[in-house]
Amino acid sequence: MNPESFLARLISWVLWPFYYFLDQLERLGRPRERAVDERDVEAEERRLNRRLSSQSTSLFGRLMWWLFLPFYLLLDGLDRLGQWGRSRENAVDEREIDAEEKRLHRRLSRGSLGESFLGRWLGWVLWPFFWMVDWLDRLGQRQERSFDERQIDAEERRIEKKLSRELRTTTQRQALEQTWISRIGSVAQAPVVGSVDFLWQFLSSRRLSLWLWSIPILLSVGLLAVVFYFAQFGEDPRVVARYEAALSQAIKANDSDKIKLYRLKLAQLGSSTLRGEYQTALALADRGELVQAYEIMKKLTPVGQPGFEGAHFWIAQNLIEGRLGVREPESLTLALEHLERLRTRAGDSPEIRLLEGLGYARLGQTGAAVNALSPIANSNVIASFLLMEIYSAEGKQAEARIQAQNVHRKLTQAENQGEKLNEDQRKWLTVATRVIGDAKLAADAVEQWYRANPNSVEARVNRTRILLQQVSTWSRNPKSADLDKMHQNLTQAAATVPIEQAGMLSAIANSIGTLRKQNNVIESLYQKLLSDPNLSGIFVESFGTLAAVDQDWAKADELLGRAAAASPEWGNAWNNWAYVISAAFPNRLDEALRYADKAVTLQPDNPDYRETRGMIYYKLRSYEQAIADLEIAANGINELASVHAALADSHRRLGNNSVADVYERQLLRRRN
Repeated sequence: MNPESFLARLISWVLWPFYYFLDQLERLGRPRERAVDERDVEAEERRLNRRLSSQSTSLFGRLMWWLFLPFYLLLDGLDRLGQWGRSRENAVDEREIDAEEKRLHRRLSRGSLGESFLGRWLGWVLWPFFWMVDWLDRLGQRQERSFDERQIDAEERRIEKKLSRELRTTTQRQALEQTWISRIGSVAQAPVVGSVDFLWQFLSSRRLSLWLWSIPILLSVGLLAVVFYFAQFGEDPRVVARYEAALSQAIKANDSDKIKLYRLKLAQLGSSTLRGEYQTALALADRGELVQAYEIMKKLTPVGQPGFEGAHFWIAQNLIEGRLGVREPESLTLALEHLERLRTRAGDSPEIRLLEGLGYARLGQTGAAVNALSPIANSNVIASFLLMEIYSAEGKQAEARIQAQNVHRKLTQAENQGEKLNEDQRKWLTVATRVIGDAKLAADAVEQWYRANPNSVEARVNRTRILLQQVSTWSRNPKSADLDKMHQNLTQAAATVPIEQAGMLSAIANSIGTLRKQNNVIESLYQKLLSDPNLSGIFVESFGTLAAVDQDWAKADELLGRAAAASPEWGNAWNNWAYVISAAFPNRLDEALRYADKAVTLQPDNPDYRETRGMIYYKLRSYEQAIADLEIAANGINELASVHAALADSHRRLGNNSVADVYERQLLRRRN
C-alpha cells in the first residue's frame, strides 16, 4: 500500500456525496454512455500502488507504512463497502430507456399535452418534428465513441512504462547527487539560482504597474553603478588628455609645482608614466631645449629593444633633419636604427618608410631609398617627390618624369578638390613641372604659387626667373609683335624680385643694353623701357652702369640718379652713382661721399661699397677714414692694385712707413 494515497483517499471519503451527486447528474444527462468497469480500474490502481510501495526502500517510508497500516486497512474497508454500495445501484438498461422514451412519445402524441382538441391537433402536427429530433439524437448517440478495453490496457501499459522510466531517472539523479562534485556544484549555483528565483517570484507577484515602474528604477541603478565603476576604476581618455595638455603648458611655463601636481594626477588616473615623460620632452622641444628633450626621449627608448613609439619617431625625424647636434653619417645611421626598432613594435607604416627613404637618400644609398619609397609612392606625394629627385640626380629622366607626373597629378587633384596647398607643396609642384619639361605648365604652377602667397620669397624668385627666361628666349630671335609682352614681363619681374635676388634683373638688363647695339628690335625695347616713368631703378641702374663703362659720364650720371630715386633701397645705384661722380666730376666729391655713405649703410659688409667710399676719402685726403674702408675692401676684392696703392700712400702720409712698405711690396708682387 502506498502511503502517499492516504490524503487522496481521505479527500475521496469527504467528497464522496458530491461525487455521487455529480455521477447521477452525468448518468441522467448521458444515458447512452458506457461506464468503464470501476472494479477493474480499482483493481489496477491497487496493483500499481503495490508496485510503487514495493519500490520504496527508505527506512522512513517502511516505518510510516507499518505505523499507519491499521488505519489504512480501516479506510480501505470503508472504501470497499462504499464501492459495493455503488455497484448495487440499479443501472437503467438502455433498451428499457428506449422503450420508456417511446411510451412517453406515444403518450405525448395521444394527449399528454392536454385533453383539448387544440392539444391533440398540435401533437399530430408536431409529431414529425419530434420524430426527426429523436432520430437525430439516436444517430448522434450511436456515433459516440465507446472505450475499447484493449485500448485501455494499452494506455495502462504506456502509463506503467512512463512511471517506470521516471522512477529510474529519479533513482539515477539521487545517486548522482551523492557525489562530491555534484554537492560542490549545488553549493556554487545556490546563490545564482536563489537570486534568480527570488527576483522571478518577486516580479510575478506584483502588478503590471510595478513592473513598469521598476524598469526606469533598474536602469537608473545600473547607470549609477557604471558611473561609479568608471569613476573609481576607469580611465577617461578626455580627462587624461586634458591633464596631459595642462602638463605640457606647465612645462612650457617652467612651473615646477604644477608639473608635480599634474604628474601625480595622471598617475592616479592610471595614465602611463611613459606618456607623461613623452609630453614633457615635447614641451621642452617646443621651448627650444632640444638637448634636454633628446635626453628624455633616449630614456624612453632603451638601447637594443623597442621603446615608446612616439619617442622613436621623434628621435629619428630630428636626427634626419640634423637638429640634435649629431653629425652625419652617425645621425642618419642612428635614425635608421630607431626606425627599425619602431617597426618591430608598431609594424610597417608609410611614415616609417618615408623617413627611411629620406635617411637612405642622404646617406647616398639610393637603392635602399628607392626600395623604401616605391611601395608608398602611389599614395604619398612626398615619397613621389623624393623618388623624382633621386632619379633626376642619377640621370634617370624617364623614371624622374613618371614620378614628377605623379606629384603634379596628386597636388593638382587636391587643389581642385578645395584643399589649400602649403608652401612646400607649391614648391614640389613647381619643381615637378620643370622635370616634366612643360614650360607653360611650369609657368602656370609658379603663377599660382605667387598668387597664393605673394610674400613668399621662393615664389617671387621663381616667378622672376620664369619671366626673365621668357625675355631671354625672345632676345635670341626678337620679334616686334612681342615688344609689349616683353616689356610687361620685365616690369612684372622688377616688381616681383626680392632685393637680394636683384642681380637677375641686372643680368638681363646688361644683356639688353649690350644687344641693343646689334638689333633694332631690342633697341626698341631699350627705348621703350627708358621711356617708362615707372621703370624699376634696378633696370635703370644697369643701363646707367653700361653708360659709365662706355664713359658716357653725363648719361651715366643722369641714369644712376634716376635709379637711386626710383629704387632707394638698391645699393648698387648709390654706389655706382658715387663712383661716376668721383671719377668724372672731381668738384662733386662731397656729393659722391654722401651717396657712398648711403650705399654702405644699406650693405655695410659689401667690399665694393667700402672701396668706393674709401677711394673718395682718399681723394678728399681723409686718410684715416680711407684706410678703415680700404682695408675692409682689400680683404674682399681680388683686384687690389688700386686699393693697395691708396693704402700705401695713406699710411706713408700718416707716417706709418713700415706699413706703407708692406702694401708697396704687395703691390709690386701683384704687378710682377
